[in-house]
Amino acid sequence: MAGRDRRRLWMAAVAVALLLSPGTAAQQTGPKIEPRDQVAVAVFGVPSLSGKFPVDVDGTLNFPLVGPVRVAGLTAREVEADLGRRLVEGGFFTTVPQITIDLEQTPNKRVTVTGAVRSAGQIAYAGELTLLDALVRTGGVTTEAGDEALVVRRPRADQDGAATEGGAEVADPVIIVNLRELQSGNVAAHNVTLQDGDLVIVQRAQSVYISGQVRSPGAVRVESGATVLQVLALAGGLNDRGTTRGMRIIRNKEEVEDVTLETVVRPGDTIIVRASPW
Repeated sequence: MAGRDRRRLWMAAVAVALLLSPGTAAQQTGPKIEPRDQVAVAVFGVPSLSGKFPVDVDGTLNFPLVGPVRVAGLTAREVEADLGRRLVEGGFFTTVPQITIDLEQTPNKRVTVTGAVRSAGQIAYAGELTLLDALVRTGGVTTEAGDEALVVRRPRADQDGAATEGGAEVADPVIIVNLRELQSGNVAAHNVTLQDGDLVIVQRAQSVYISGQVRSPGAVRVESGATVLQVLALAGGLNDRGTTRGMRIIRNKEEVEDVTLETVVRPGDTIIVRASPW
């Protein structure tokens, strides 16, 4: 093996070792690069490799000598190391070049937030936007908000512009987020990272109606799976004349049979609480 080839392999091994060293973790902090961002690359002493490069919608940038490089989801420091390694492995440099990358994020991506939020509409953003960030920018959810938000995500399009899966068109995928868990601090599991073009729908709370012998008749907001007993509690309980015997539920203009305290209610139900005969 020629001396130059041995040196090239040795430098590539050094570059890989640097990438895997414990100190690299500190370099991997910072905002992540996203599709449609722009990065400014400066290769010390090589003006022909320096300049501004857009990140394509597929998350790659086309870098001279190297070609398409996937950068979406990486930090600027990680891309610096990756480009240096590729330039050495490609034989364009015998030592790892000094590369500096600055992420230039412009608000050219948009999501739409609608439903039970204080200021519905489009949000323009750059880089990364989480569901929690988007809700904050709308002013937060209203008192009508329920426990769930839907993130409707446009599937990636094929070359003809149609979203397909196995040759057949597919519906927009929907991510269901538990807002109660998100607001309670369970961010890791529920704080979805949004994508350009997402539609966020904050659903309004489900309501049932209760009338008759309860302390606070009227509409009652309930969670999915709520029972008659829970609705009674939310309505303040029975008044002095009320009884749990013979309760009725009217659903879609029809009466539900065999109503008990454990019967699960549905949105739009009307519960009628009778007066005790005694």
